[in-house]
Amino acid sequence: MITILGLLLFFAITMGYDAFFRNGLKMNRRLTWVFTFSFITLVLHLGSLVGEMLETVYVLSAIGCLLSLYYLWSVWKKKVKVRRLDYISIGMIFYLLLFGMLTLMPGKTLSKQIRNFLN
Repeated sequence: MITILGLLLFFAITMGYDAFFRNGLKMNRRLTWVFTFSFITLVLHLGSLVGEMLETVYVLSAIGCLLSLYYLWSVWKKKVKVRRLDYISIGMIFYLLLFGMLTLMPGKTLSKQIRNFLN
């Protein structure tokens, strides 16, 4: 149950950043997924270099959740149109779910998780 909740939280965080880059910064919808993962990875790397990795994770998570809630509120208020899903978006959502499932499985190394998933 906790893994499913963590996966949904991970999905909401990345969708919040994706919506911000697409709607707030007016980026191309095909580039927002790549930019979202690159941005989160870069900020986490910088946080680990400074020695504040856990705090960086909390801040990124809080901002991502707030962005996701703001996006849902603007869709509800009809300020932003819901975008159509294309093949790239469906592929990136599948990648996101697979990545989240593999990294949030407790007690196993990543190679064992991949091996178990493929078998």
